[in-house]
Amino acid sequence: MKATGAEPTLSEDNLTGVTRIEGESEKAPGGGLRKDAGWKLILRLTERFERLGASDGGWSILYRDPADERLWELTYPQGHLHGGGPPLLRVVSEEEAAEKYGARAAFRQGKGEGL
Repeated sequence: MKATGAEPTLSEDNLTGVTRIEGESEKAPGGGLRKDAGWKLILRLTERFERLGASDGGWSILYRDPADERLWELTYPQGHLHGGGPPLLRVVSEEEAAEKYGARAAFRQGKGEGL
């Protein structure tokens, strides 16, 4: 698992300082991929986050964390792998979200505030 940000404190309940979480995998016995702790954390977080929009045929998804109102984007940078490979969850700005997902998705952030 890789997490980046200013002094990240990484847990499902506290993402203070975290701006990026990368899932990693290794080959599982019998084939397929074994998900690491980062991949599993991303899956749990995206279940809790509010889904705001999708792009790239569903391979990029915009979320809002209701705990701190930050926008997060889920992508699959190793899309050439079966199933899209390990996920990447990263914080994006309102401007990035509006450009990729449309102003309407970015506007849904928080209490009706945004672009």
